[in-house]
Amino acid sequence: MASSIIERFDKLSLVADGQNHADSARTILATVYPRPGKTERIIELYQPILKDGATKEPGTIQFQLFVDINPETGNEEIFTIEKFKNLEALDCISRERR
Repeated sequence: MASSIIERFDKLSLVADGQNHADSARTILATVYPRPGKTERIIELYQPILKDGATKEPGTIQFQLFVDINPETGNEEIFTIEKFKNLEALDCISRERR
């Protein structure tokens, strides 16, 4: 799935919560900058995670997706907020999504 999404955006930005303990919950804010006309397709590709992410992916506490228009560029941007039980869960999910 990840490669399908990656083919449809120009840039991805990730911000982590900066926790230092391996057992602390981890929150990631990802910003996807879709190529023109690809926003809906990217959202479609996220649907399996949105539908079942917090229940099917072990260690996932929260997964939310938002779409907004950047007022400076007029381009659509997709934001995801992902919260994981701990660093191990985040690492596991990251490997599975590749």
